[in-house]
Amino acid sequence: MGPVLFGHPSLTHINLDNTGINDSTLIFILDEISKNSILQSISLNDNPISRDGTDMLLNFRDDNPNIHLDFQSELITEAVNGLEINFKRSGDRSVERTLKSLQHVLIKELQIKDSTPKRTVETYEPLALMKHLQNLNLQYCCGQIGVILKALNKNDFYLTQLHLSDYILENEDALLISFILVDQKPLRSLILQSCNISPAIFNLISNALKSNSVLKTLNLNANELGDAGVKELSLSLKQNSSLTYLSMQSNNIRDPGACCIAQALRSNTILSTIILHNNKIRDYGAYKIARSLSKNTTLTAISLSSNKISTEGVNDLATLVKNTSKLQVLDLNGNRFGPEGLGKLAKALTHNTSLV
Repeated sequence: MGPVLFGHPSLTHINLDNTGINDSTLIFILDEISKNSILQSISLNDNPISRDGTDMLLNFRDDNPNIHLDFQSELITEAVNGLEINFKRSGDRSVERTLKSLQHVLIKELQIKDSTPKRTVETYEPLALMKHLQNLNLQYCCGQIGVILKALNKNDFYLTQLHLSDYILENEDALLISFILVDQKPLRSLILQSCNISPAIFNLISNALKSNSVLKTLNLNANELGDAGVKELSLSLKQNSSLTYLSMQSNNIRDPGACCIAQALRSNTILSTIILHNNKIRDYGAYKIARSLSKNTTLTAISLSSNKISTEGVNDLATLVKNTSKLQVLDLNGNRFGPEGLGKLAKALTHNTSLV
């Protein structure tokens, strides 16, 4: 049957889905197909093909680009909520093959570990073609983040969450992230935690946020934004129409930065949660934020925990607590406002019906 079927002079398409083809049969089929100059496509989905067979198919596809090969082995047919892959000792070709083999897998979350330097962009291009992938975690992939960002920008991609942590973000990386935001990719959550982001580098991302209408969550925890970076971000918040959750804990934000945030909150009508934990905001910054929240109608949660707010600053926040009807969460843990400040807050809470 083999020579007759695969050597037929006019046959251009063959469907062998769910026909029980295993690795041994596959060797014979691929050998016969390689002799055919007419065949354009062959489908081998839902067959009991192992990892070795998957490797054979990937090699054949690389060596015969003129034949469209559609396959999905039993090895990779089940949906996977989360998958972790360590490419530490893998060559470029092995990485590319592995990612190609996962393109038909229903993987929602993927964490890649890869500290190997100087991979090519082509190695990681299959990532952008994984249509089911929603969450890509590159927390332990510091050697490849720049390459992966380039690969993602070369194709349409389907990610809704991108996680980068513990990585020194360079200008080129920030520019690639800005391209993703400007192009209105489906990205809804961006985590840039502990990426050593300075105000100058963040400026590239901040400008892109002005026009983005997709991103909902932005985590900038443990960076070096300072007041200058927050000033740039506050300008973007005045124009952004999608961001609802913003976290900037541990960014060395002082009162000037808090004033910029307060000004942005006066006009922003989208943001619902802002986290300013573990910064250096004092009483004047707290006063400005409290004043702005009296005008804001959308913010429901704010954390000012572990800052430098004293009794004077908490008086202004107590006034806010007394009069607000929208705010549901106010975190002031770790500030030093003493018994007098606590008393003010307690009294204000008797008039509040929204805080939970």
